[in-house]
Amino acid sequence: MHKATSEDLGLLEKFLASSCFKGDRGIYSVCPRKDVTIVMYFFWRDDIASSKWPNFVGALLETWRNCGLLPTVIVTNMLHQCVQDFAAIYSNVDVQVEEELRPGDINSMSIDCNSKLHKRFSTKYVLIVQDDGFPLRRGLDEFVEMNYDFVGSPYCRAKKIPDLLTRILNFCPSNGGFSLRSKEICERAAYYWEKEYSCRDFVVNEMSEDLFYTKTLPTRSLSFWFNRRQASSIIAELFSYEGVFPLYSKAMPFGFHTATGFAALVRRFGDSILSVNS
Repeated sequence: MHKATSEDLGLLEKFLASSCFKGDRGIYSVCPRKDVTIVMYFFWRDDIASSKWPNFVGALLETWRNCGLLPTVIVTNMLHQCVQDFAAIYSNVDVQVEEELRPGDINSMSIDCNSKLHKRFSTKYVLIVQDDGFPLRRGLDEFVEMNYDFVGSPYCRAKKIPDLLTRILNFCPSNGGFSLRSKEICERAAYYWEKEYSCRDFVVNEMSEDLFYTKTLPTRSLSFWFNRRQASSIIAELFSYEGVFPLYSKAMPFGFHTATGFAALVRRFGDSILSVNS
């Protein structure tokens, strides 16, 4: 996927700043599900953590406005003051320190998702959120009740014929930055990680957490392939849009991933995104 333009990045940052400005307005208006936990990763050097924090909080507040005040886990490399102060305000926030997270190193986050994500929550599902991937409207119930093991922006084209293949083959490589996963698939991924991958050198195209779940394990383990429910490309695009391909659906997706995907949705749906909870 091409690199996001400065205009796309600016549009997303403006939206996140607006979300922070609104504070906790609207976060109590949705009844949260009891079977979903939000997990977010925050891993920076302490001297720059405060500058990264507003975007992180903006994404989390926007998630709460659209999904309710769900149990939320912040996985961090150290107890930054901004994290401690925030957790002191909201009783639904659990801070988990993971010293193996290397500041700014996305691969260390992938290793944690592959090996330890299943231990970080106790509900049936986990909603992974990042500051460039979160829900833009209500609708979490729809996707939870489909009972898929993994739903995230598709890396495969969402059109009738390609989608038919993803349904038949039960195979749709998908992005994990904003994704919904079952605890069961997180446990199975951790089992295979410990058994076959934990001692290997990290290979991005195989071990990045989203590809590990939706491409590597399905193609290398028949047991993993058959014992999972993977959303097809059209369902995945209705959940989250990334901007890799033109948007196939006429409906606004539940959320997005990447500044490019966000900007594309704003151009197409405009006020229905920017005016929410304003």
